[in-house]
Amino acid sequence: MWYRVVRNSQGSYDTKDEIIIYRFTRLPFGLTCSPFLLSATIRTLATIHHDTYLTAIALMDRSTYMDDFAASATHANDIINIFFEVTSLMNTVHLPNV
Repeated sequence: MWYRVVRNSQGSYDTKDEIIIYRFTRLPFGLTCSPFLLSATIRTLATIHHDTYLTAIALMDRSTYMDDFAASATHANDIINIFFEVTSLMNTVHLPNV
């Protein structure tokens, strides 16, 4: 929150009693809360899409650390399935390319 600042007739600035509230539309990189926000986002996605991406949901919570995802499987088809499910699940967030 910030107070509105206006230029007065003498060329200096005055604050008004009006409070302006700004909000982030992007998450700044490196915030202390960033790991929590990522984890909360993944858990929310898992809750919303628990019927659609069964394999990805099972792996995301236990195979994600910070912003790294690592999983393994015994068959190549399982790896391909994991890749497409995790990618599709994360694309449901619709993050902009910046």
